[in-house]
Amino acid sequence: MSDKNGEGLGKELILKLQEQRPTTVTIERTHKDADTAFPLVSRPVLQLDNCQNLTVTDFYPEAVAHVLSAVAFISLRRISITTTPYTRDDGIFPSIFTQIPQVIKDIAHNAVHVDYYAGICDLRLSVKGDTPEGNLSIELSEHLPDIDSHLCRDLKIDLLQTHVQQFGMKPQSLGFSIGADDDAPSFTEDIWQSVLLDCDTAKKLSLSLCEPGILGPFLEAFDVLYLVCPELIDLQLNIGHSNFNRDLFEELLERRRGIGAAIERISNSQDNYGPEDDE
Repeated sequence: MSDKNGEGLGKELILKLQEQRPTTVTIERTHKDADTAFPLVSRPVLQLDNCQNLTVTDFYPEAVAHVLSAVAFISLRRISITTTPYTRDDGIFPSIFTQIPQVIKDIAHNAVHVDYYAGICDLRLSVKGDTPEGNLSIELSEHLPDIDSHLCRDLKIDLLQTHVQQFGMKPQSLGFSIGADDDAPSFTEDIWQSVLLDCDTAKKLSLSLCEPGILGPFLEAFDVLYLVCPELIDLQLNIGHSNFNRDLFEELLERRRGIGAAIERISNSQDNYGPEDDE
């Protein structure tokens, strides 16, 4: 089913869901004023037992939280939510990533693979897994074209640091993709350490970069007295620049081998896409 205007949020939307009991719910292009509130509901007013698919497009973060607090989706397996954050009249900045509904956290708990993407104006988190009930797929996206640059940077860093903790996940595979951005200096060694310390079950990590200033702090986060990512055996680097320090990288790998935490498989795009030698 589809709902295309703000009036469908409240009672009208709930009544539609109650009447139709759909297996797929689609909500798109809902508009709102910055002074309109979408309060959370203390307990669901409707339970959908058979709905497995939820798609939300161009919605506001508070509206998503409102709907998912009012409706209990018992069988959700596939979730795709795209929100458009805004600054409220009271100065508060709601984001889907700072108020992830509990139903999504509960489903994501079984995640096997997690992908994080941060671009200039976009932020995305993708979660996939396999459960006895079927395949699990969650994608949360936000478009941030008109947000203050400092607020946008803080949101990217906050999600990077907290996405594993707030979902309670223990994924086996994680991917980080950082697009071209002026925020590269914000991705420091300390930031990466705080992220990787929560990835103790990860066997595979991939990092895709357009900014040269991020790779160094990422690798340095591994080179500490305490072991990060102790289960890591597969590291993939896709770096779109040529300042890769191969000697330092080899030293890092050797130190991990020396403490019994060798990375067995390494894929480095620099081997294929590095600068060619002058003829």
